[in-house]
Amino acid sequence: MPRKRIYDRVGRPAVKSTDFHAGWEDELLEMAMEGASKTQFNLMLGISKHLWNDLRKREDYFREITDHAMDLTQSYWEEVGRRGTIGELDVKPPMYAFNMVNRFPADYKTQRNQEDSTQTVITKELTDAELNEKIKDLQKDLNDE
Repeated sequence: MPRKRIYDRVGRPAVKSTDFHAGWEDELLEMAMEGASKTQFNLMLGISKHLWNDLRKREDYFREITDHAMDLTQSYWEEVGRRGTIGELDVKPPMYAFNMVNRFPADYKTQRNQEDSTQTVITKELTDAELNEKIKDLQKDLNDE
């Protein structure tokens, strides 16, 4: 006959985002604006990847802040790519593509050309509004030249 459990759980209390140092949100968003990774965020907060994922599941506030941070990070790297495309930055296309596909797998993927298996093409799913905005930006850039 199995022994009856007289306790539910032993261990330290669950970590909450309120346990982090004051101003962690601003620091996280500043890092994100410079393209920081989740690993860098975790190091700054002093938490593991497992705890990062657990907090995102448990706390709406933490999830909202980290979602915004990831959007800022992606925006930073997309800006690097845009500036590289127009020659303002020295960006190596294969390394940039590798970076985007691995950092943002939900939005970027590689496609292999069947004739040349070494060619990688980067794609991003865009909403109609995002596509229209990109077209306007390109038209503006062309008119400015």
